[in-house]
Amino acid sequence: MRSINLRNIFLIARREYLERVRTKAFMIFTLLMPAIMFGFSVVPSLLVMSKSGGTLHIAVVSADAKLAQSVKVEILRSPSGAEAQQEEKLKQQKRRSAQSGDVQYTVDVNTDASEKTRTELQKRLDAKEMDGFIWLDGKAIAEHTTTYTGRDVSNFVELGKLQGRIRTGVLRYQLAKKGFDPNELQSFMKPFDVSAIKWEGGKASQTDQGTQLLAVVFLVITLYVTVLMYGVNVMRAVLEEKTTRVMEVLMASVSATDLMAGKIMGVGAVGLTQVAAWFTMASVAAAPGAFSLAGKIREANFSGMTAVYFVIYFLLGYFLYSSMCAALGALVTSEQEAQQLQFFVIMPLIVSVMFMMFVMMHPNDPRVVALSLIPFCTPVLMFIRTIVSPVPAWQVALSIGLMLGTIACVVWVCARIYRVGALMHGKRPTLPEIVKWVRYA
Repeated sequence: MRSINLRNIFLIARREYLERVRTKAFMIFTLLMPAIMFGFSVVPSLLVMSKSGGTLHIAVVSADAKLAQSVKVEILRSPSGAEAQQEEKLKQQKRRSAQSGDVQYTVDVNTDASEKTRTELQKRLDAKEMDGFIWLDGKAIAEHTTTYTGRDVSNFVELGKLQGRIRTGVLRYQLAKKGFDPNELQSFMKPFDVSAIKWEGGKASQTDQGTQLLAVVFLVITLYVTVLMYGVNVMRAVLEEKTTRVMEVLMASVSATDLMAGKIMGVGAVGLTQVAAWFTMASVAAAPGAFSLAGKIREANFSGMTAVYFVIYFLLGYFLYSSMCAALGALVTSEQEAQQLQFFVIMPLIVSVMFMMFVMMHPNDPRVVALSLIPFCTPVLMFIRTIVSPVPAWQVALSIGLMLGTIACVVWVCARIYRVGALMHGKRPTLPEIVKWVRYA
């Protein structure tokens, strides 16, 4: 068995790197990926906001005029008080709603809660004279349930807001009926904001949960996509050279282990180059608001170690999965076979992403700790844990050690499969044959 030749590995890695970064496809994809990410993340939100505005004409039906008025006031989000103040605040609220794209309401009050009224309102809906009506009869109040009948009930976000306003309006009415001062109800019903403060190492830091969630999802998806994409690129590169018989020429000069290691390192360097380019473009784009961006980074609980952990787990995950993908590329004889089997190679990575939200909510759960120490899940799950919660140093060290050991074993096995499989053509190997390659290659 030949010893590993670092010079050959470097030359192969350099060839793989330059061959890819000099292509127009690399340049185009590097430039377009941020635009694609922007399109997938921002454009849908902009579309939702653009469609969320407008005015809805609804009616509140209740035999109790004060109850109906209370619900109407809450839907319009206008505090009770003097009529002039109420009108002015209502106008201000409408201006803010128009600017933010929120739905504005026109609310009528109907105190005839009879079936005849229900039928008439339904006919008005059919004639498109109004958008919906809320039915608050005695049974609805007693059972704490009501119905909203509308021409369009697909906007679950707006329906959720309407539900909360109805509930608040009914509660405000019931408290006033029990003798509470209506002027005090405004401060009494004011929502209570809770700020999360993280305590670590004797210091307090405020964490914005929403910002942290979006940032973690972005980094994890970046990690997942790059590891997956470039691992599959290694598989396709091996398969391409195998089918074109270039592999036979290469193995006349270098060992299979050197060839596989060089391919993995070269394609991995392409991945790091692309990620570095994306982050550079993001930094330049955010330069005008650098101060604001720095604040957001602090709110997301990011530090210099976050970048360090990203690079470490990217490299470890990439080497692990690309080694398996290289072996898979050497085993199969066609692109179709590779696509059918690559799912089983990348399945642990997909499962890790599926557990992302659970890990963010319970980063120190014993099951999460155990799962994050499984080498095939470590790149994603341990990286998430290092962001959202302090992780004991021994767990980070253990996860890295386990991954290095697993990579060494996987590379050893895959190199043996690669050494024989890369030169086989026209026949799919059986499992006993693969085991024989590992034992005797």
